[in-house]
Amino acid sequence: MTNRKRKGISPIIATVLLIAITIAAGLAIYGWVSGLIGAGTNTHMPTSESATLTILDVTSNTAVLQITNAGNFPITISSTNPTTGNVLVTPTPTGKSPITVSAKTIPADGTVIVTITGLSAGTTYTVTLTGLTDSQGNPVISTSVSFTTPS
Repeated sequence: MTNRKRKGISPIIATVLLIAITIAAGLAIYGWVSGLIGAGTNTHMPTSESATLTILDVTSNTAVLQITNAGNFPITISSTNPTTGNVLVTPTPTGKSPITVSAKTIPADGTVIVTITGLSAGTTYTVTLTGLTDSQGNPVISTSVSFTTPS
């Protein structure tokens, strides 16, 4: 009989190699599948970006409104000039600073308060949000609201 020594890898090293290969393959498959799922879902649809106005309180010379951002990205209010800004009021209220906004950025699914002063009693006003874009530069669909101040 010949006495030959068989050479090979030990069972412990073989087990460690099999576990390492299995983990590497699992990570590769996870990365590939999550890439496919991430590419198929889009959380932003430009047509869904919108802002709404709600009347909270109206007195003979002041109105308090709430702007709600129903979109997925923050909205910036760049100007509150009553004739050329993003918060347009017709007819134009009187006074040095007739419109104040509690914040210049409306967070996604958030709200800000708008106070309009210098209103005349018994007058119908229309407040319109114009020219708004979200933080991604997409136009925001906005509405207007009308109210009459009490006499």
